[in-house]
Amino acid sequence: MSNRALKLTNDVQPALQGREPKGIETLIESIRTTTVIHERIFRTLLDGGTALSPDLADFLEEAGKKYLSMSKQISAAYVEATFID
Repeated sequence: MSNRALKLTNDVQPALQGREPKGIETLIESIRTTTVIHERIFRTLLDGGTALSPDLADFLEEAGKKYLSMSKQISAAYVEATFID
């Protein structure tokens, strides 16, 4: 991730760093918070001039990784809930 995109992430995401969701409610809250943070970063990157920049490309890659991670957590939570019930 570029320095600018990393700084933006660190500026708006200090409460989530190093935390992984432990339960369904926490996972849902993490998804809500992440989407709000990503929206702010997108606005900052897109309002900063050129719409297509290396910073935007780097951020999209990192955001994609985050959403894939959340997808795996949702799938695991679903499987766990299915087998427990």
